[in-house]
Amino acid sequence: MTPFLENCISAICSESEDISKETIIIPNKRASVYIRKYIANYYKKPVWSPQILTIDEWVKSQTDKKVIKGNELLFRFYTVYSGLEGENAESFEKYMSWGRILLKDFDEIDRYLLKPEEVFRDLRNIKELEDWDLERLEAKEIGQYEEKFLGFWDKILDYYKAFSIHLNENEWIYPGRVYKEFALTMNPEDFKQLHFIGFNALSSAEQMILHKLLKRKRAQVYFDMDRFFVDNQAHEAGRFFRAIRKRWEDIQLDHQVKDYLSKGNRKFELIASADQVAQVSLASQILVDIEKRGEINQTAVVLADENLIDPLLRSLPDSITTANITMGLPIRRTSIKNLVEILFNIQERLLKYGERSLYHKDVTQLLELPVLRKTLPEEELKKVEELQREILQTNLKFLEFDTLLPKLPKFIQKNFPIIRKWNYADRKFLDAYIGLTSELLKSDQISDLESETLILLIDILIKLKSFLEEHQNIEISYSIFKRLLNEEIHNSQVDFLGNPIEGLQIMGILETRLLDFKNLIFIGMNEGVLPAGNYSDSILPKDLKLYHKLPVQQDKDAIFSHHFYRLTLRAERIYGIYFTKTDMTSTGEMSRYLMQIKMEYPSLNSGNMVVEKTYKPKDEAIDKEKVIIEKDELVESRLDDLFEKGLSPTALNTYLSCTLDFYYRYVLRLKEEDKVEEDIEHSTFGSIVHEVLENLYTPVVGKNLTIDFLQKAQKLIPSETTTSFEDRFGKNGFKYGSNQLAFQVVQDYVKKFIKQEIQFLKSNPNKTLKIVSLEEDLRKEFEWEIAGKKRKICFQGKADRIDEWDGIKRIIDYKTGKCEPVNLKVKDDNVQAILKDDGKKFMAQVLLYDLMFDSKQEVEAGIYSFRNMKEGFMKLTRNFKSREEFREEFISELKKKIEEIYDPKLQIQHNPDAKYCNYCMLEK
Repeated sequence: MTPFLENCISAICSESEDISKETIIIPNKRASVYIRKYIANYYKKPVWSPQILTIDEWVKSQTDKKVIKGNELLFRFYTVYSGLEGENAESFEKYMSWGRILLKDFDEIDRYLLKPEEVFRDLRNIKELEDWDLERLEAKEIGQYEEKFLGFWDKILDYYKAFSIHLNENEWIYPGRVYKEFALTMNPEDFKQLHFIGFNALSSAEQMILHKLLKRKRAQVYFDMDRFFVDNQAHEAGRFFRAIRKRWEDIQLDHQVKDYLSKGNRKFELIASADQVAQVSLASQILVDIEKRGEINQTAVVLADENLIDPLLRSLPDSITTANITMGLPIRRTSIKNLVEILFNIQERLLKYGERSLYHKDVTQLLELPVLRKTLPEEELKKVEELQREILQTNLKFLEFDTLLPKLPKFIQKNFPIIRKWNYADRKFLDAYIGLTSELLKSDQISDLESETLILLIDILIKLKSFLEEHQNIEISYSIFKRLLNEEIHNSQVDFLGNPIEGLQIMGILETRLLDFKNLIFIGMNEGVLPAGNYSDSILPKDLKLYHKLPVQQDKDAIFSHHFYRLTLRAERIYGIYFTKTDMTSTGEMSRYLMQIKMEYPSLNSGNMVVEKTYKPKDEAIDKEKVIIEKDELVESRLDDLFEKGLSPTALNTYLSCTLDFYYRYVLRLKEEDKVEEDIEHSTFGSIVHEVLENLYTPVVGKNLTIDFLQKAQKLIPSETTTSFEDRFGKNGFKYGSNQLAFQVVQDYVKKFIKQEIQFLKSNPNKTLKIVSLEEDLRKEFEWEIAGKKRKICFQGKADRIDEWDGIKRIIDYKTGKCEPVNLKVKDDNVQAILKDDGKKFMAQVLLYDLMFDSKQEVEAGIYSFRNMKEGFMKLTRNFKSREEFREEFISELKKKIEEIYDPKLQIQHNPDAKYCNYCMLEK
């Protein structure tokens, strides 16, 4: 079928004596390119184009006043409001929560030509009834709150009138007032040869304007309407046309209604997708088929859910080389928004923790921004990388500003107020903000998109600075500035340049107005998305809006209904894709628009075919192959190096838990990525406990432990703990959150430990406890024949403490984890079970310490568990075997385990049954 817009242009051209003198008025700018194309096709020779304007452009051109909106309008209105209220005026921050809503209602009341006196009188009466209480009224108990509450509704009309006077005095006007003044004062005789194409939902002011022109035959109007929409009184797509036809009884509109749906062939595919993102994969597959038919130039992808634009662009088939995006890309979805968010994060942390230091993650994220790194010369980039290494190595959670500033890139140093606490009184931070973004814009390495986004951001910042400087009387805070900037960013977008009449067209539902396509792919066709769910941003109740004929939710739904169904009139293949996954944001239901097509369209015409499908994407995630490592010569060589250097008890326990983890850690020597330890990890917690105890006990090494010494050591616990934490987290890195809790727990552990030592000495006054050594290096070497070759097998470790109690030496290993006495014994002294059972790893570790200490004298080896202090020192338990028998059997079993490690027949693989592997990255 011939597109609607082409029919309209052909009609205008055929009736016009000089097309250049015509004025064509349309809902949106996008259609202007198609209009010029159809004019060129009609005349087939160069002609002067008519004037093509959107209705907003045309109406605003009829006033000499400055049209203001957004934040500028918000500031102007606050000036009026605070002037009326004086000392009783709310702060600007509180005003913002209702000021925008009230301004929107002012705009709508004017646009619909209502008398504000009547609307606000009725609103006040409704609020009075809502707050009415007969008993309190009779008792005259109307409180201060009620008076203030009702007083606000009384004053709205005063605000409206005072604001109108203020705007008139300054020659300012807002959009709704432009329409109202033009509708009431226009002279139709001043206009001729106007053509209004493709309008549907007209405000009262727009209806008055068009009616005046049509009645005097100064304009023509072209509606795109099907008989089914109009004759079916319940159909939303015809709602506005039916109302206009009824209101314009003196204008003949029947010829505007066509009969499309009862003719032609249309195939609808309503496709359910498993989840939201899978919809774009399906759309990509459909596009491949369309391209094979050579119909990409006649195809549009319409995003009911515009959040899917990013995954869609990444999923487009490589063969589609021409795609035009007409919906624009909001700044909030570009990489530049990351810069804005990071700067806000810096401010939030400065407000929370003080202004002397910056949070390490904010600094790192700022320095890692791609748009920032692109601007840095090589020497500056090296400087940044050196700073990032320093942050990791020093493990500082907070970086002192004075020390950090010289290490930052020069253009950040130049605009340093942007990373200090913002002073909203002098606005210097805005100069720094503009300076920083301007420096980024100078780089020739940034993309065109980044460049355009930065230009938009700079314009927004300059505008905000102008507002703030003009309104010095308004006190600005962080939250106010953030809302103002985010509001401007929310309403700004980067417009893509492209050819809107060639290639694949990607658009939102509003951009489809006036256009027709042979193939349509709708993505995100879920109830609650199209049409959107109920949302009210008005102080006017629904009943009051209905009474005064102001638009309500049903009217908004009807607008989108017309946009959607109009597209189906001349299309041949329509794909409606929705997702069925239910979550907090979606019920997983098909849009009622699709449901209506399914129920109604086939009965209108046998050529309207509707099929339903379910899309099940191929699971591209291949089953993870089991990682199996063969023991080749290289692995054998690395094992030789490892055992010659010395295998630690921790390494042995790792092997017992998972051979693959042992391979990665100790054979390949891989480790986790370096990062700032923001919240204390278990290993660091244990290290600090060990360090504090070592520092406290060092003065008494080689001496007998006394109660007096331990009592003095108790007083040093806070300072020693503070020193250890500062070494790892800096002065401020453990004063908040989980680190603060860990700081207290370490002190608690050490205090309880020393208290228990004191009690132990008091209970045994005739015995001595001597500290032999702390953190002593131990080592034991063997020469065994392993895998047919003599090999040097060494074990090494560090004993946390060796002491001598009543003449018997004890090897003590501190554990901040949980250990029970049962973990240090085996049934019937079965040594073989120790190296086979992951649950006996504590016993294996203690036996290794005993083995490495290699004393001929009686030695007790055991563990002190800080999470099980009531047990005190827990020693390795033997029932009937001597220490020497136990040692010899353990050495024999240890040799077998080493032979297993070298055995080429036993492959290295992941152990999914190990408890450790619940947290193992190999399984994620």
